[in-house]
Amino acid sequence: MKPQADGADGHARPPWHPPDPLAGAQGDTQARSDMRKRHRRIATILLLLLEAAGLIATVVVLGQSVDWTLEEQRSEPSVLATDWVFLAGTGVPVAILAVLAAVALALRFSPGWTLAMLAQGLLLFNCLVTYFGQRLDVVYPLMVVGILLVLYLNSYAVRTALQPQQPAPEPRDGA
Repeated sequence: MKPQADGADGHARPPWHPPDPLAGAQGDTQARSDMRKRHRRIATILLLLLEAAGLIATVVVLGQSVDWTLEEQRSEPSVLATDWVFLAGTGVPVAILAVLAAVALALRFSPGWTLAMLAQGLLLFNCLVTYFGQRLDVVYPLMVVGILLVLYLNSYAVRTALQPQQPAPEPRDGA
């Protein structure tokens, strides 16, 4: 007689021991675990898309505050125009990278988490350069969002939810 693995903890039990009725169905706990992982994956995707939308909105709002007709007449660009060029040049690629990370996570590609962390690192680097260079006020909320997303992405629950699923090992026949 072969031992059977049907307990909630997955341990093998001898065939003469009845299954534990209080252990719960193993499939039920697996379904709940999969649902939690799915919710964390969706939340991460939405946060990355929200961050990308916020970056693009920041670039658009700052670009609308520049008087471009006056800038064309000047010999040197204003500080606001140079700030916008820097923010657009560094913020838009980070937003595109965040969208790519969200798509990678949605399609369950393994480098999705790495792309998301790379986007946060680039965002924080750009915020530091902006903080010490142009001193834009928009940098503070972007830094807070970047730091919170780094902490969220590095939490154990999110990392395990975003890991690629390992195929279940096939049972071996024989002794």
